[in-house]
Amino acid sequence: MELIKLEDYNNIYEVQGFELEFKNLLKKSGEYQACKKKLKFNLSFLDNSGGVQKALLHKNIEKLSDEKNLYSIRNISSLNPRTIFCCAVDDNTYILLTSFLEKSTSDYEKAIVLAKNIKKALDID
Repeated sequence: MELIKLEDYNNIYEVQGFELEFKNLLKKSGEYQACKKKLKFNLSFLDNSGGVQKALLHKNIEKLSDEKNLYSIRNISSLNPRTIFCCAVDDNTYILLTSFLEKSTSDYEKAIVLAKNIKKALDID
């Protein structure tokens, strides 16, 4: 699995296929552009926060309880898209792992399992 550095950010990477996954979640709804803009805003905050603890002060960034090194970005929309990321190397390097639409708690549970598997494949603790 390959990591791709996002060109508009200093500290943010994505796993290969993340962008396509995010686009496929939203393209049928017609909300892709609006949600992409919101994600970019949240990523800019994350990138410039100076560490994950400071980033958690933002209302759209949260630590996933009971999950080691997994966090979520909430993009405000009627579709309720979420992006799960982790920290690597230090608390100021972020890797976007997966995105999903939260309709129920089982959606979150499935996405967490997927994110954990991606972390394991990347050998990230």
